[in-house]
Amino acid sequence: ETNLTDNFLLGVAARYEDYSDAGDATTGKISARWDMTDTFAMRGAVSTGFRAPSLAQRAFTTVFTDVDGTELSQTFQAPEGSPFAAAYGVNQLEHESSENASLGFVYNPGNGLNISLDAYKIDIEDRIVLGGGLNGQNADANGNPVINQDAIDFLNANGYDRGQFFSNAIDTETVGADLVLTYDQQTDDYGQFTYTWLSHYNRTQVQEINAPQGVLPETLFSKAQVDNIETGQPRQRLLLGLDWSINNWSTSLKLNRYGKVETSYFTCQGLGIPTQNPDVCNGALGIGR
Repeated sequence: ETNLTDNFLLGVAARYEDYSDAGDATTGKISARWDMTDTFAMRGAVSTGFRAPSLAQRAFTTVFTDVDGTELSQTFQAPEGSPFAAAYGVNQLEHESSENASLGFVYNPGNGLNISLDAYKIDIEDRIVLGGGLNGQNADANGNPVINQDAIDFLNANGYDRGQFFSNAIDTETVGADLVLTYDQQTDDYGQFTYTWLSHYNRTQVQEINAPQGVLPETLFSKAQVDNIETGQPRQRLLLGLDWSINNWSTSLKLNRYGKVETSYFTCQGLGIPTQNPDVCNGALGIGR
């Protein structure tokens, strides 16, 4: 990291990682800050990222009772290297990779006021997620039956109805922005006050579903699972904060407001229950979108 001029700071970073099971990766980052005036500065960065599969994603296994349309089924969650996952060509998990970019400004006009605004974009490839339940039978895009006999043989031999597994199934894009305002007030008799306003927005979208050969994307990763990625977390957050310190004492007050979330996991559509009137079905289950 170095100042190319008195007003322009440039930083370069590189990292090499080698995981015995997930392979190696080289990542890097370039960042810069330009102080255009004494009170206003622009900043930005571009980088690449890497994440190896976690232990739970690789090794956790269980059998649980699930809903399959109008029937209950015994579903096997297969670990990495399981014959069931291998039947679909998923022998082991690969690492996730990302490309990141951010751009923003900082404004410090004096008198205790500080303002910053940063926008960012994150593209994740080969994101590791848990796929939907598969029973060895599927249909291609034209509706023709596709039979995976290896998967069927494994399920029958162990008494399971369906199986599911983690895979590098999706590519996602996240865009967002953060606005932060702080104001420091120093008083003679009542100590120091710091007021904070934070506004955050982000949106994540599934760009592509990387389904194994012979499996439709919506079968591996259903609409309910896509909803959970895209709208299962709040897109907005507001924070109001007050910090007060006097002598050897300090206290703070923070108010948070989070945006709405939406899921279709526990609706008739998400559970795969056939119906011609989803609203009536969901109402009968006591659930909603």
